[in-house]
Amino acid sequence: MDNSLAAQNIVKLLPIDAVVAKWGEEIFFDLKAALPAAENLTHQVKVGDVAFCPKGNFLCVFLGPTPASVMEDPVPENPVVVIGRVAALPDRSRTIKPGEKVKVSLAEKIFPAPEKNDCNSTRKLSQAEIDVLVKQLLAEKKTA
Repeated sequence: MDNSLAAQNIVKLLPIDAVVAKWGEEIFFDLKAALPAAENLTHQVKVGDVAFCPKGNFLCVFLGPTPASVMEDPVPENPVVVIGRVAALPDRSRTIKPGEKVKVSLAEKIFPAPEKNDCNSTRKLSQAEIDVLVKQLLAEKKTA
């Protein structure tokens, strides 16, 4: 978890016994507590991100593409504030089923963040993916 106000508010609620809901490869949990509105809301998340969704007071974990995804990255249904990363491997977490009961808590071990310049984690975009990105950026620019 990072040091944001949203993360600090959620840490105070942990551990949370929750029932899993899924939307594509996003799992989310009802925090059952009203939290203040979050700042720095975004639709840009990565696999492994943990986020707070103020619309509904949900804790969200992004494990892969969602129904709103155009490419491999997940896209949340509503704007979220990213507050941390999962310690569990996404492949293992994908086995969690909707309706399953889980306990959400902080990891006991700190895992190092992946290197940002790791050449093994990059790939070339296809022309179709580039076209989609350009269309998204142009649409965002029109509304700005």
